[in-house]
Amino acid sequence: MRCSDCRAVTEEDDPKQPEQDSDRITKENVMEKYGYWLRAAVQRWKDHWSVYKKLDTKPVLFIMAEKNAYADALGEHLWKTKEYGFNQSEVLVIHTDAAGEVACSLNLHGTNKRSEAKRI
Repeated sequence: MRCSDCRAVTEEDDPKQPEQDSDRITKENVMEKYGYWLRAAVQRWKDHWSVYKKLDTKPVLFIMAEKNAYADALGEHLWKTKEYGFNQSEVLVIHTDAAGEVACSLNLHGTNKRSEAKRI
């Protein structure tokens, strides 16, 4: 997740917006570094959800991370943090190989969801 790719989900003049891309990311600090952008993305998704619900359509929130460990940490944070309102079964973490093919896909219950990930 590069912050420059995320500016579309926030207000450009938001004083809380980080001024530069995060660096020295680890699995342990990924939420500290990307938290602002994740909260902005979830809020935008919720705004879309309320509109699409009237059309009987469900929008998907897709978050991409540079490393599988970051994706795992972000996925776990999404369902464990009450403010987001996600259930564990609603978060699907998809890992791909270097060619972009689905290598492994697990919901956070540990159930293999490779076929579901390919369908998405």
